[in-house]
Amino acid sequence: MGIRQWRNDFARSALPYAALAVISNEDIHGYELIVRLKEYGFGHVKGGVMYPILRRFEDDGLLEHYWDTTSHGPAKKMLRLTDEGRNELSGAENAWQDISRSLSMISKRGK
Repeated sequence: MGIRQWRNDFARSALPYAALAVISNEDIHGYELIVRLKEYGFGHVKGGVMYPILRRFEDDGLLEHYWDTTSHGPAKKMLRLTDEGRNELSGAENAWQDISRSLSMISKRGK
């Protein structure tokens, strides 16, 4: 398995966490979220991957949406984190830090 595959696997597993983190910074619509994730180095995230994650978050009460009709063009479905979503993000951040520490310890012992 090459480095590209490792990177893709890591990015895929971190995608839900990254999506929550981006949404926590600002209300955002789905396409803009995909663009932001690409800017942060997640490559091209397909809508067929991202939108089911967002739907699950909304079903679980982590996100809510509203329609932005203030801009020109069609209304945009805007997403924002709920209080429950912020709590979930905090837990995800802690879990990510724990995993990162564990991987660092394993890596250092192997040298």
